[in-house]
Amino acid sequence: MKLRAWDGYPGPDKARNKGVDLRVYTDSNTAYTDLQAGNLDLVDDVPAQQLKFVRSDLGNRYINQPAGIIQTLTFPMYDRAWSGPARAKVRRGISMAINRAQITERIFQGTRTPATDWTSPVLRRQGGYQPGLCGDACRYDPVRARKLIKAGGGLPGGRMTITYNADTGSHKDWVDAVCNSVNTVLRNDRACVGKPVGTFADYRNKMAGKKMTGPFRAGWQMDYPLIQNFLQPLYYTGASSNDGHFSDTGFDRLVNQANAASADVRAIAGFRDAEKILAEQMPAIPLWYQNGSAGYSRRLSEVALNQFSVPVYSQIRVG
Repeated sequence: MKLRAWDGYPGPDKARNKGVDLRVYTDSNTAYTDLQAGNLDLVDDVPAQQLKFVRSDLGNRYINQPAGIIQTLTFPMYDRAWSGPARAKVRRGISMAINRAQITERIFQGTRTPATDWTSPVLRRQGGYQPGLCGDACRYDPVRARKLIKAGGGLPGGRMTITYNADTGSHKDWVDAVCNSVNTVLRNDRACVGKPVGTFADYRNKMAGKKMTGPFRAGWQMDYPLIQNFLQPLYYTGASSNDGHFSDTGFDRLVNQANAASADVRAIAGFRDAEKILAEQMPAIPLWYQNGSAGYSRRLSEVALNQFSVPVYSQIRVG
């Protein structure tokens, strides 16, 4: 897509460059290679495999900052093998079997932060972020993890798969790491295995068709910086992005009350109460908060990411 600046634009934030050519890559490593070769000026996603080298490659032309993005493992609550009160123990146990601190450091070189709620630290100022809400369920505890999974009836069929789209985001690396963590805790090398789907389009079709048979990768990038946007679209009954089809009347009631509140403080408190139900039932496992990452060429200056991890293209200077 080729975008060009319009000289007649009447607003105060006129573009500082003549235009932007946007390129779509099916492999973020190829994009990074093109940046190094001088064939690309800006990448808005540094692949996990390059994070060890990016600071030496780019120096101060590498950006890493918090963004309104969270990564989760969502369960297909429409599948009886994963739904029900007893299975909540299994879901909680799986969460406790994931060594988030080790994965975020080794795989992502500290560009992710272990999640302890279902929102994002960028909501701290607005009051929606609740650090620690997930409690023990988001703490690595092999002994309790094994006990909970056993108490909940064990993994369905003794084995689980984590489905992910293989075409973007370096997902294979961290999914394999999560499975390795679970397998180590359960002392079974075959307890968990990654299940790649070739393209994001096919992946979305499987989610829409309720064809997931185990936990699957789910990421959320906020549309606007409010706690409502992290909860209602993903966990309200019948919501547009509720891909796990979680449904709870108490959660829905609290969301409705929060939306009807006459003051922001009351609304935020209502959404916080609703989020506590997620902590009880674990329809999705919070994994980590994602930082926005970008790298740019020597031709550019004044490159910045907004709170959505999107480059502010109009402010970039060329030359």
